[in-house]
Amino acid sequence: MYEITPLRVLGVLAFYAAIFVIIRLSRERIEPFERKTFVAIGLVWAVSVFPANYLLYKAGAMSFLPWVNNFMHIASCGSGSASPGCI
Repeated sequence: MYEITPLRVLGVLAFYAAIFVIIRLSRERIEPFERKTFVAIGLVWAVSVFPANYLLYKAGAMSFLPWVNNFMHIASCGSGSASPGCI
């Protein structure tokens, strides 16, 4: 197993910041008639996954980083991007 250090966490966050910039530069957007479905799927996913990951972290079943990971996905995908990783 590896040790989680502040440098590694910053590296992962920098990687996600780079992905966010690439997604924003793609200029692809979700069509207006698909936005309701996009929001519904996102809300159901967020309501179920965030608490589950946090509780698993508190129970010692996973590290804290996957919980932060999920937040980073929401932050980058919530901008209306249509990239494959945002569904």
